[in-house]
Amino acid sequence: MSDDMTGMAAPAVEREGPANVSIFVKVQPKARKAAIEAARDDGHGRMRLQVKVTAAPEDGKANAAVERLVAEALGIARNRVRVVQGVTDRAKRLGIEGEGFADAEDIAARARGLGARA
Repeated sequence: MSDDMTGMAAPAVEREGPANVSIFVKVQPKARKAAIEAARDDGHGRMRLQVKVTAAPEDGKANAAVERLVAEALGIARNRVRVVQGVTDRAKRLGIEGEGFADAEDIAARARGLGARA
């Protein structure tokens, strides 16, 4: 959601409760090369990291590739990253389960830097 006072889009990475993190992404399946690129405004008031995966969007293959790529980039186990919204859409929300407040803060900080490394 955008902030009506500033017109700025909501961030691509948000804390959800005491130990969880949400990452908002836009996925490009069947890309030549897997990559995580800088966040862009999706035109609906939300910044989204641009995630490219080589997998096709069939039978959950692209979603699994997104989970694997993001987990690897964050240095966490793949089973901690899940597509929790937008399973059949290119715009997705990933949920990441932290192992407590400090771990979630660390994950959120690393996630905010993902697009900057592209």
